[in-house]
Amino acid sequence: IVTYQEGSWIAGLVSAGCLASSLVAGPCMDFFGRRFTLMVVTSLSFLVGLILILFSTSVVQLYIGRLLNGAGMGFVMSTASVYIIEIGSPDMRGYLGCFIQLMWAA
Repeated sequence: IVTYQEGSWIAGLVSAGCLASSLVAGPCMDFFGRRFTLMVVTSLSFLVGLILILFSTSVVQLYIGRLLNGAGMGFVMSTASVYIIEIGSPDMRGYLGCFIQLMWAA
């Protein structure tokens, strides 16, 4: 049973993971490349976070899983914006770049 305080931490750690990974995403994109970062690093973060949440036996495992899911979201927001704008034609870049933010806001 999760207490009110633990539930607040579970909800808030997604934002903390998103913040931390968005700071790491830039150097990761430069080192691994945009496509690899988007496909592998982000997917692994979401996958490991989901597995930890599904098979958690303690609140700490839920914390780590939610933190990793937030990290995946930070990587997606940072990397997908750059990748889509780089591969888009010059006349469509602004239009395509807006959809990343619209996707998360809706």
